[in-house]
Amino acid sequence: MSTPSHPDGLAATPLAALARWASRRRRGILAAALLFTLVAGLLSVGLGGHLADGGWLAPRSPSAQARSALAQSPHAGAPPVVILATGSRTVDDPATRAAGIRLVERLRQIPGVRGGDSYWTGPVGPATTQTGSRPSADPLLRSTDQHTAVIALWLSGDQRTQRTTADKAVTTASRHRGPMHIQATGEAVITGAVEQASERSMLRMELLALPATLALLVFVFGSVTTACLPLAVGAVAITGSAASCAGSQPSPR
Repeated sequence: MSTPSHPDGLAATPLAALARWASRRRRGILAAALLFTLVAGLLSVGLGGHLADGGWLAPRSPSAQARSALAQSPHAGAPPVVILATGSRTVDDPATRAAGIRLVERLRQIPGVRGGDSYWTGPVGPATTQTGSRPSADPLLRSTDQHTAVIALWLSGDQRTQRTTADKAVTTASRHRGPMHIQATGEAVITGAVEQASERSMLRMELLALPATLALLVFVFGSVTTACLPLAVGAVAITGSAASCAGSQPSPR
């Protein structure tokens, strides 16, 4: 038994009926798709600022619970930001020590810094806490050649907030380093650097992949217009997915 056919040559099936309906309304469908893409693109602006990496640590695992408990203390666990201050003179030199103390004072005034430790000051709290008398020097926070001292910072907030605070801390340390050379490391600093490198690599990859894909599609389909259709479908899907993610973000309180 043969399938009934339509005068246009297409089989009388639901899919063929949908194709005929879309063909008759192609201008309206293209306009609606373009409008949807523009609106979705506007809604997804700033989505990257709400996304955070992570998710590889089960929140109910013992290690995650221990990490959460350590995070409640201003001087426990691995500090998210570690700054190495190196001078041409020893860290016990009066000028270097004064510059180091001033730097620690500026760093602990940054919003989001809930604690710190350094060779010159010892453990210090946020800006509301006054630094007491100088404790005895801790050789663990000083290099063996006595030219480098460690400044450790503990930060509050989630991963993205800590990365923002870490950027401010590194910028502040670079501006107010005095006679010292500044190097920064730590989980928040490294995570931010990896994220920036990933963004640059992805942008470079997309700039190379898009023309290569278009050239391959032109070779396969033999027409530039036809080759642009899969790319247009991909653009609509990407912007729609981004807008959906942006819409699912919780509103700030």
